Amino acid sequence: MPVEFRIDGAVVGAATIETMLDGPFGSALFLIRTLRAGGIAIEPGTRVSAGAITALGPIDIQP
Repeated sequence: MPVEFRIDGAVVGAATIETMLDGPFGSALFLIRTLRAGGIAIEPGTRVSAGAITALGPIDIQP
């Protein structure tokens, strides 16, 4: 199944669901294993996008 990520109507990323790494849990597990292998800890409060099919766009987060 094709998926497109758009910002203001412009396609900024495209992929298929087959390219996902076993969904959000699989991608989170990949991240954790990769960081642990490199001796890198995930700090509390770190925001992680787990399972994005395409690249992320800019996000304005307000407290």
